[in-house]
Amino acid sequence: MKKLIYMILCVALTGATCCSCVDDFSDVNKDPNKLYSGNLPAEMVFPGVVYKSLNCMAQLNLKYFSWQVSYVRISKDVKDQDDPNDDFYNIYKNVLKDLKLLEDNYAGKEGHENVANIILVWKAYVYSVLASTWGSVPMNDAIKVTDNGQLRYDTEVDINREVVRLLGNAVQQFDPDGDKLETDPFYPAADGSSDIEKWRKFANTLRLDVAMRMMNMEKFPDAVADAKRHIETALNSTNRNYLISSVDDMARGRWGTDVNADASLYYRNILKGYEDNTTSGYSQYPAIHQYLFLYLKSFNDPRLLKYAQASEKIGDTDYRVKITDKIKVNGVDKTVTYRIPYLIRSSDPSRPLGHSVMNLPGSTESQPNPYDNLNPDEGLGYAYINREFLKKDATFSIINWADACFMLAEVQLRKDEWGLNVNLEKAAQDYYYDGIRASMEEYGVSDKYGEYIAQNGIKWGTNSTVDGANGEQLGLCEYRGYFRAFIYGKDGQTNCNKLPEDNGMSLPVPVQDYAYNPLPEKYIGNYPGREKITGGLEQVWKQRYLADFWNGHAAVVLEHRTRIMNFPPIFYNNNMNQGTYSSPGYYQCDYAPERQIFPLWEQNYNKSCYLQGCRQIQDASGKPRPARNGDNFYTPLAMSAPYYALSVRDDALKVWQNFEMYYHSDIIMGYYGKELNEEFYNNVRRYYPQCPSTVEGLKEYIDFSETD
Repeated sequence: MKKLIYMILCVALTGATCCSCVDDFSDVNKDPNKLYSGNLPAEMVFPGVVYKSLNCMAQLNLKYFSWQVSYVRISKDVKDQDDPNDDFYNIYKNVLKDLKLLEDNYAGKEGHENVANIILVWKAYVYSVLASTWGSVPMNDAIKVTDNGQLRYDTEVDINREVVRLLGNAVQQFDPDGDKLETDPFYPAADGSSDIEKWRKFANTLRLDVAMRMMNMEKFPDAVADAKRHIETALNSTNRNYLISSVDDMARGRWGTDVNADASLYYRNILKGYEDNTTSGYSQYPAIHQYLFLYLKSFNDPRLLKYAQASEKIGDTDYRVKITDKIKVNGVDKTVTYRIPYLIRSSDPSRPLGHSVMNLPGSTESQPNPYDNLNPDEGLGYAYINREFLKKDATFSIINWADACFMLAEVQLRKDEWGLNVNLEKAAQDYYYDGIRASMEEYGVSDKYGEYIAQNGIKWGTNSTVDGANGEQLGLCEYRGYFRAFIYGKDGQTNCNKLPEDNGMSLPVPVQDYAYNPLPEKYIGNYPGREKITGGLEQVWKQRYLADFWNGHAAVVLEHRTRIMNFPPIFYNNNMNQGTYSSPGYYQCDYAPERQIFPLWEQNYNKSCYLQGCRQIQDASGKPRPARNGDNFYTPLAMSAPYYALSVRDDALKVWQNFEMYYHSDIIMGYYGKELNEEFYNNVRRYYPQCPSTVEGLKEYIDFSETD
């Protein structure tokens, strides 16, 4: 009987997913009976912990993070996130509860030091996510039975200090010759056991990442002092060898192939429906966001073909959108038609309501709207996310090699500003190039590295605002004219220090001609505190954003602590009839959340501690907002840099919502080039390597034809 109970318990611990509905902390913190007190082998429990952690992160990424940072386009309103019960509690019930069991069984046990530290590293990672998503959360009281059922919240600052402490201890205590997990689900060596050196690299790299977030916590000098000490220690002559330094080192988990057991949440929720040809599969399939697409397309980024699934002709059905364009053919301007591999998904299946259509360049002829005549089969011409990210055994990246390189570049650029005593071997620009090279290697496009970094805006110390390869400006506009992909690397980004209206400018400047529509300079930078964001920092941060695709949490953290990407507000198809925890009410747009709000259960069943946690968040924030007891979307966390747009949120959103929008096709015009030449043909082959090598065959492959 005991053996049967033991087996049932192990199955329950390792097989639960993060999709189940949970109640509240009272469920999480029931008295852990004797079944939970035995010496369960970590090999039986920890694989389940990793699997459930991946599912929890995937759920957060899909529901919140990736669309908030404009990686993918998913129809969502901020107000739809009012009650994230499952997302919050599943982390405690399905991950931290099992980690606590393992910690109790292994912490302080002689001969189990490495396994104990593996457990604590994973615990540190989970709490780093919780603190950077919600702010204050239960940590010391979590997974406990309390006399009154109330679970005290720990501050975001204290949690981060504990996280870097746990990670620092692990870095020092890991012993490659010591104990291991016989079966390691995250960092397996050749024999399947733990690769302790890789665990140490993960711990040290994550420590550096969290410590750099903490450098923004200027209201808490002790936390900043901790952060400086941990950055310096992580990068001393010994520990800098314990940073992720190859694709093989990267902290990424992998799901399995069994749909009923270990397949990815992405597959079960999205790709399976798509493969089964169900409506839900099409409706939920994420498409590349136009914002990200701008950067990838503007700079001929080879990762576009890895991030997005190119549409194609399947049998007799051609899912590629046909566009009308003007290019030079034998030196003469011609109107032509051809098919393209990607169409960026609009927030509306047709042209955004009320938008005016721009004229074709140099003419009075209106541009055709590519959204008017989509293939009826659920828009298969869209730039859907590559299926590699959604397959059964997909990988989930926590920290990649490029992240480590870009962190080193940032430290080099900011060591004087931060007062750090570090001596790194390379210059910032070398670490910057290392980061780009690392990302290219991760996605198997290293052969395009030299071509990519030679471009203005990508090459260190250059900018993309003027003097492209042929004298043109680089950086495409998105279809509404809100934003274009500029990189102001050479001169840095000017801070915005007043409302654009103060300078007699609208926000943004309406598109007056086809050429380009940069936002007003006064609105581009959002990091007050320095005269300029140095060119190097801007280039490093934007490349890290591009390298972190589909890891929405990493991008959220990066944007909140840097404010470099200048995301436009989130626009909706339907009017919002009331304000989102603020006043006045807004229509059609709102800013992405600064944090997630707590579950409604907390207000009802852990109320006194919930209110305490809300006060902690307000006290730590550089821009507190009192709405909803302080539990609202728009209170920046302690790790967050000042955000000018948020400080003038009410007025700025009024301007955005009243902005007259113009539709134009800059993002897709000249898709393969502006002249029918060898470069044009090579660009076609970039997207479709299988196309015929002859000129006529190539033209036929994309249905190229002249219309005049």
